[in-house]
Amino acid sequence: MVKACILQPNFIPWMGYFEIIKACRTCVIYDNASYSKNTFHNRNYILLNNKSLFNWSLPLKSYELGASFNDIKVNYSDRELKKLHRTFDQNFNKSEYYPALQQLLDCITKKDAVLSKVNIRSIELIMNALEIDTQIIRASDLSLSSNGRSEKLAEILEKVGATVYVSSAGAQGYLEEDSFSQKFKGKVEFMEFTCERSKRLMGDNGVNLSALSLLLEGLL
Repeated sequence: MVKACILQPNFIPWMGYFEIIKACRTCVIYDNASYSKNTFHNRNYILLNNKSLFNWSLPLKSYELGASFNDIKVNYSDRELKKLHRTFDQNFNKSEYYPALQQLLDCITKKDAVLSKVNIRSIELIMNALEIDTQIIRASDLSLSSNGRSEKLAEILEKVGATVYVSSAGAQGYLEEDSFSQKFKGKVEFMEFTCERSKRLMGDNGVNLSALSLLLEGLL
């Protein structure tokens, strides 16, 4: 039984994202999927020492509608970077995971940093901290030929030899709508996850903190 998941490269994702990865032998990062504005594709929440919520949003260069994560570049000004470094140094310099945060900042500060590479680096750094050894594969390396959304998922799973597809419970509706079971002959498992640590910190306001925030707070 080979379990695999397919996830878009969100920026410093929440714990539910990593629980799915942890449950699988292989995780395919869908780096050639289309970027969506005002989503967790380029932002997430970190709790600062004074308990205020910091919405870390990556500024992006202009891009065409429908552009993929691989086609979009991060666009920090020197002034913004200095402010970002100062904020994180003041709040997290004593955390044992601060070096991982610095490595992520180093990736972001490189000229013409590509969004997919920044996000995948953030995922890898958190995986390392959580000691998750799931294999990571980029969808752009698989030479896909399918067009439909579920057809692409089925082709990816076939290429990585998956017999079980692990997905979030939120995807169940559109997979049923697309008759995904007719395209992928393996088993599908849906995961529901609530991050209790984030919930205790944030209450019922609906905010799920980034897993990186919980690491920096020493809560994982």
